[in-house]
Parts: sequence; C-alpha cells; structure tokens
Amino acid sequence: MPPEAVVSNALKYGCRSIAYTYSEPIIFYEYTHDTSLLAKDQGLFNILVTAGYIEQEPLKELCRVTHAANVNLKGITEDYYRDMCSGTLKTRPGLHHHHEKTGRLGRGHQSPHPDVE
Repeated sequence: MPPEAVVSNALKYGCRSIAYTYSEPIIFYEYTHDTSLLAKDQGLFNILVTAGYIEQEPLKELCRVTHAANVNLKGITEDYYRDMCSGTLKTRPGLHHHHEKTGRLGRGHQSPHPDVE
C-alpha cells in the first residue's frame, strides 16, 4: 500500500496515529519515513515499534516525523546481546522523543536474573 493510501485510510477511519510495527520499520526505512512525513503533515501521530538498530543520521531524520517509539530490548545484559544477538547494547542509539524500552525474557537465558524484579 503506498504511503498516500496508508495516510488516507488512517484519516478515513478516524485514526489518530499510525504505528509501524510487526515488521521492523527500520528495514523499510524509506517507506516508514515517507509515510510518517505525510501522516505528520495531516496531523497524525507516528509511533515506531523497533529493535532500535539504526545509524545516527537516519535516526535524526526519522525522529523529525516520529512522535513516540517503543524500543524492544532483546536482553538486559551485554553477555546476552553478545551470545544471543551477536551484538551489543551499546550500539543501540537513544531517541530524543518519548520512548519506552520493553523486552521479553528468554526462559533459561535471563530468568532469574538479579536485574529483573
């Protein structure tokens, strides 16, 4: 569905926001950005649900049209990210908007963990 159709349908059905989720919105960055830009121009809010792996410059561009983000953590320790994700928590950039960090605990990998209460 083209970005114009997404925004048109959101307005048609009285939506106040568009959430980019269920498929990592950073993978289709240009589509997310273009749709978000049109949506913002029409007074709609844009919400990202993402793992948060994005370079700083594209992140800055996307933040200009994003109102909120939910950044899903895959783990809570550097060891988990290294062993299970082949990455690091430190590479995840911070957003300068309202954002929420969430995560799921993998049985046997993080639970019980002293950082989880």
